[in-house]
Amino acid sequence: MNPVRICSWNINGLRSIQHPLKTTLDSLKSDIICIQETKTTPDISREFALADNYNSYFSHSIHKTGYSGTAVFCRNPVKPTKTFHNLNDILVESISCRNNSTDGWSFLKTKLNITHTEARNLDAEGRVLGLQFSTDIFTPFRIPDEKRPLIVLSIYFPRLNPENVERLNYKHLFQSAVQLCIESLLVENNVVIAGDFNICHKMIDHCAPDEFIIDESSKSFRQWFDRLLIEEQQDLSLNTQISVGLRRFVDIFRLLHPHRENAFTCWSSRTNARQTNYGVRLDYILFDMKLVEIITTISDNSIQADLMSHINGSDHCPIYADLPYFYNSDLIFSYSFPPKCSHYWPQCQRKQMDLESFVMSKSHSKVTKQAFTSHDTQASVSRLRNSHSKEKRLAFRQTKITFRGENQIMSLIHSCDCYMPMTKNLIFGGSK
Repeated sequence: MNPVRICSWNINGLRSIQHPLKTTLDSLKSDIICIQETKTTPDISREFALADNYNSYFSHSIHKTGYSGTAVFCRNPVKPTKTFHNLNDILVESISCRNNSTDGWSFLKTKLNITHTEARNLDAEGRVLGLQFSTDIFTPFRIPDEKRPLIVLSIYFPRLNPENVERLNYKHLFQSAVQLCIESLLVENNVVIAGDFNICHKMIDHCAPDEFIIDESSKSFRQWFDRLLIEEQQDLSLNTQISVGLRRFVDIFRLLHPHRENAFTCWSSRTNARQTNYGVRLDYILFDMKLVEIITTISDNSIQADLMSHINGSDHCPIYADLPYFYNSDLIFSYSFPPKCSHYWPQCQRKQMDLESFVMSKSHSKVTKQAFTSHDTQASVSRLRNSHSKEKRLAFRQTKITFRGENQIMSLIHSCDCYMPMTKNLIFGGSK
């Protein structure tokens, strides 16, 4: 049984990828792919919203287009049972919010002592996306009676800009809100956090130790990150106060590679710093301690975590980690996609009509679509292309060929108006 693999990647704009989406996703060789900084909007085209053999979920920036955003692509047959598209979604489901507030934003308003508008603004940039997987779908290694669902969070934390006081405050509030969400989720779930934290945790994670030491502006954010982690992985120089009672997380890469140097995930593209590996580690996959306890029962080194610095396309590289779960192929097919899956978006629907049932009207030109094998379609199109008849050539010009799927199936989309009967006969080999 192969473990479920999770990948995280700040892609710096989904539309900027250099290869077809499926090719890019396949290259990651992962079951759950968490994407940050998608820079997408709700009207994203099907080309970037869907990929063959994957189901996908998005959280978009509301007010600012081409900015921020997160997504998760799951390789079939893996699929979540529930999705959370912002902090409010997560908190509404949590016990603490259900007991104290009518919605997640009211909960944040009370807990963080902020206005309702400030609470809603924390969800305005599409920085959080969560997926829940039931134990019917994922079964832990060695502990088959584990009944806690698994939550995977894809999070894009705000960038640190010491000169912008407003954004500094936003980053502090966002981290505090995420902390409340995590604490709520841990009550009933196992939790994985994957994303671009925009935090360089320790000196070993930075290419220039001298710069790291004098960077006081990041200290409070590093302390927040430190408090998430188990004591063994904390930075002693930060003198972090321990939060009592909170189930902690493990930086899974450092668990398996505690002393590896020059393990960076982000480089300046302006200075071409990737060529000399002059970078920092800002991207992490964190497992909560319950998951790590499962890992400690596995003795065959089947759990791996590493960087994929050989994959280009962004100023960040992907990272991956194996979850101590395998999926139940017999049960996973019984679940349908959650309601906000991109498969259900209008722009992602494929509608087909039978040519035989197509009714022609001169006053209203209609569109029909019919699937053919590549051989049959090419033969029909060839007859149209090579015809000396003016009418047949017109029919060919009004026929658009599109390719579909891995089987190279082709569909003909006709808008031939009065020449449709002739085109139909040519395709099916009938008489004029």
